[in-house]
Amino acid sequence: GPPAPPAIGDLLRCAVEEAAAEALGAGTATTAEAARAHLTGSQLYRAALPGSDTDVLLELSAPARAALLPPAAAQGPLAPKDGARLASLRALLALRRHLEGEGGGGRWEVLEMVLDAKTPTLHLRFLRAPGLGEVVEISFDQGLAAVRKSELLARCAGQDPRPMQLARLLRLWARGRGIEGQRRGYPSGYAMCLMAVFYCQCRGMMGSLRPRSREEVSAFAPPPDGTSGTWRPRRAAALEVLSADVADLLPGLFAFYTHEFDWQREAVDVVRGRRTPRRDSSSPCLDVGLNAPPSSWSSSPAPLLHAFLSIQDPVEEGADLALPYMSGRRATRLRAEFRRADRCLRMLGPEEGWEAARRPRAGQAAAGRVSALAAAVPAGALDRSGPTR
Repeated sequence: GPPAPPAIGDLLRCAVEEAAAEALGAGTATTAEAARAHLTGSQLYRAALPGSDTDVLLELSAPARAALLPPAAAQGPLAPKDGARLASLRALLALRRHLEGEGGGGRWEVLEMVLDAKTPTLHLRFLRAPGLGEVVEISFDQGLAAVRKSELLARCAGQDPRPMQLARLLRLWARGRGIEGQRRGYPSGYAMCLMAVFYCQCRGMMGSLRPRSREEVSAFAPPPDGTSGTWRPRRAAALEVLSADVADLLPGLFAFYTHEFDWQREAVDVVRGRRTPRRDSSSPCLDVGLNAPPSSWSSSPAPLLHAFLSIQDPVEEGADLALPYMSGRRATRLRAEFRRADRCLRMLGPEEGWEAARRPRAGQAAAGRVSALAAAVPAGALDRSGPTR
């Protein structure tokens, strides 16, 4: 079904904060106001598909974080990243123990805990009513990278809803074809959203995006004007009906990544917001536009058997959201899927072409889900005529 409405989002946030405070002993003076909850992920920036989890990031206060770390004299000095990860792990374990005991209060069901990932997470079911609940993914990332990434796209959606509506269609297509998700070795849903935004930028619909700093999104940072104030959490956004313009944008998106975008030499980069050569160790190049003559680019990289997609992380400098997860086989298939979708939309038209483009492969495990996912696209929403942008 659709994402939780704002009222449920606020209820969930308050319940998570209350559980974290109890788990970390917030009744003591040292850990008062132990953590604040941030709603993150596709539910926030309006690109969620039916059945998506709700992502919540808990930010620890300085006293709560210090209480979770061992005395420096006994353990030796810790690097900032190591200290933050250790505090996050201990907080997550404490929260799990609390919710599995009497602290759950019948409102929480612990599903699983993932500790060996880049960001450890706890998966829960929030039982807000008998037989009705949302799956919640909780993490303690004190760098607030997920908050900054989600806020960037939420701000984009607030300025113009079309890029995130287009991103939902791209994610719907990718999930139906089985080519979404880092666990499968493909770009994540967030990376797919960046591809949709980048296409809109290259079409002149919007400019470059600037992520906010950690201090700007922190729940514990003082207001910029120095006055006291109350932190107001960003709420989950309800899905709106697809705008008519999105029907015109969809064929153009697949045509762009099939015929215009250079998968070997370019990178999806929403911070720059324009087409430029990628900058990485395997393809060093100058920071010039693609309209410049080839001689102004650096030496061309050696021909590759496979062209690997590169999607620059808008927050974590130097991180790539596609390249490290791709193999030659998956890179070839991903590009072939874009070509296939482009052919379907050109040869069959918007309505029939869309149905053919997102049709699951024979024997694919996702086949049973596609009919449910189709609810994200209203009937006839893509049955439009007019020029493709």
